[in-house]
Amino acid sequence: ESTFMYSPGNYFHWFGEFLCRVMLYKEAYPDLTIYVNNKLNKWQKEALIFFNIDLNYIHVTPPEYKFLSFKKIIFTSFLGTPEVIHKDVIKKINQFVSTKLNQAGNCSEKNIYNRIYISRGKTLHRKAVNEKELMQLLDTFGYKTIYMENYSVEEQYRIFNNAESIIAIHGPALTNIIACKRSTTVIELFNEKHIVECYAMLAVALGELNYIALKCPSMGKHQSMLNGK
Repeated sequence: ESTFMYSPGNYFHWFGEFLCRVMLYKEAYPDLTIYVNNKLNKWQKEALIFFNIDLNYIHVTPPEYKFLSFKKIIFTSFLGTPEVIHKDVIKKINQFVSTKLNQAGNCSEKNIYNRIYISRGKTLHRKAVNEKELMQLLDTFGYKTIYMENYSVEEQYRIFNNAESIIAIHGPALTNIIACKRSTTVIELFNEKHIVECYAMLAVALGELNYIALKCPSMGKHQSMLNGK
C-alpha cells in the first residue's frame, strides 16, 4: 500500500496540503509508504517528527522518474481548499500541539514572550517600510521582535502557544496560529493590494482567538508586490 503526494515549499500550503493529509493517512494506514516529489528540507522534517511521523515511510521520487506504478494506491482528498483548511482538522491539530507542548513543559525560558511582533526583515518582499519605527513603538508596549527563521518548528509552536498577543505581516509564519491558546490576540497586517483570508480562517476555526486584520497602504514598486505576492 502506497501513495504519492506533492510537497509544496510554502509553509502554509505544505501544512494544509501535505502534513495534515499525512497525519490522516498514518491514522488509517500506519505502514503506508508515501512517495514525494521533492527532498524534505530541515523544517519539514522537524514538523513531521513533531507530529510523530516516521520519516522512514517517506521516500523521495528520483527526478528521472516520469511515472510511478502502484499495485495498490491509497488516496485522500484535500482537507478543504488551498486557502482554507477544514475547521475540524485545525481543532484536532491544535489539541495535539497543545497537549504535546504541555507534556514537554517549558524547555527554555528564552522562548517565552507574552507579546511578540514577527518581522519579515529577512525576506525579499512584503516588508514594513517603516519597520524600525514600528519595532521601537511596539517595544514601548512590551512587544518582542521575533525572526521565525531563527527557531525550530517546535520552538515556533511554543512561542505562539505562550504568547498572549501576536502582531505579524501576512506570511507563512502565521501558520503557527494552530498552536495558539484560545484567548490569544492575533493582529495581521495586510498590504492593501493583497488581502488573503487563510489565517483569518485558522483563527475562526479555533473559535475563541481575538483576530484583527489591519489594511496597510502599499509602498514602492517591487515587482512581486505588484503581482500581488
